[in-house]
Amino acid sequence: MTRARRLAAGCAVLLGAAALILATRWWPGRSAPVPPSALPPAAAAERLRTEQDFPTRRELVRAIAKAPDAVPRLEAVWRGAGDGAAREEALIQVSKVGGADGARFLAEVASTDPRYGARAAAALGQMKSAKAADELARIAESDAPAITRANAAQALGRTGDPGRADELVKLAADPGQPLRVRQESALGLARVGGEGQAAALSAALEAAASDGSLDGEQLRIPMIQALGHIGTPQARAALAAHAQRELSRNERAFLLLALGAR
Repeated sequence: MTRARRLAAGCAVLLGAAALILATRWWPGRSAPVPPSALPPAAAAERLRTEQDFPTRRELVRAIAKAPDAVPRLEAVWRGAGDGAAREEALIQVSKVGGADGARFLAEVASTDPRYGARAAAALGQMKSAKAADELARIAESDAPAITRANAAQALGRTGDPGRADELVKLAADPGQPLRVRQESALGLARVGGEGQAAALSAALEAAASDGSLDGEQLRIPMIQALGHIGTPQARAALAAHAQRELSRNERAFLLLALGAR
């Protein structure tokens, strides 16, 4: 190796070492800093009081969510933080933690907060928590705003518990319920199964068949999807009968998919 090449190689090594030092902020006697997401929940909450960087604030909220009592801690973050980054992350993490308290908190924000209500409702709908099922059913059947109830019904379906089929079919088949609540309840049935609900859902589909409006079609499509997922002879017979009706191209496409057409 020539002298010039040796010098170039030596410079490359020095530059690499310098970059490593700058990247880790390391120097003799000091260890690399702990990533925000790896901090203990209490330490993360303390640092959140002064941290100004928004991405780092999100990481700190995710660290707080690892606490055994995560929901009240995250609720405190949401109520105390002045920035959207920390508050939105708190809603997301409550959804992931789940539980009855988490569902209750998200429903409260979804129903009362004009700025973050839609985000809280979306977080509620993404919850996958069997422990929250009773509270989700209560919210779905309550007098809360339709967006809150619909997302609670969606989350109830995400539990995957067939034992919730009765509550979901009751909401889906009730013409007095808001359209969005009925839609999400029917889609929830598609997730939990509910073989024993084929008759009630078939009757609901037949009752909605005469509604020629766009809302009527948007209600029937999730019912069709749910019956296709249930897949019992009774469910398939209801779908076959519905296929004899005059349908839009969009509704018929969903019907054919539900029947397993290729």
